[in-house]
Amino acid sequence: MKIPTLIMLGLLISGCGGSNNDDSSGGEESPSLTGIWKSNCYDLIRSGDGTSLGYTIDTYNFAENTYTLIGQGYTDSSCSTPKPFVDTYIGEFTAGDNITADDGTQVTRITMLERSEDWIESIDSVVIEGVYRISGTDLNFGRYEDGEVPTLIASPVYTKQGM
Repeated sequence: MKIPTLIMLGLLISGCGGSNNDDSSGGEESPSLTGIWKSNCYDLIRSGDGTSLGYTIDTYNFAENTYTLIGQGYTDSSCSTPKPFVDTYIGEFTAGDNITADDGTQVTRITMLERSEDWIESIDSVVIEGVYRISGTDLNFGRYEDGEVPTLIASPVYTKQGM
């Protein structure tokens, strides 16, 4: 899983840091990103050519304006046999404006500045622009580019842990 947040599909634009004032309910108080969110087992697909990169379970840990993403790869579609390596990414995020997704629901813009723990210092962080929506204990990410209607991605779904 060398391309970390394919869920948000490499929408590379600039931005970093900030707060987690995620108001994805259109002005009403909404659940916070803060905490641990674990995905379902899913087939990680390369965005360029549709090639399967294997099965994975991702775990995000959001705290204030920082996060850690741990991606555990698996050899099987039920995610029962782990691969011997784990990809770990660290970064900062900013939750931004609420906007309407293509399905008519309110989503929140998010900018994530991400780097791998394995990258040498001379490699720049990756900036990812996207959206997210929290519904109960579920979190979905989506694609977003300025001037386009955002699209939520149905899978993977992240479930809040420790509730």
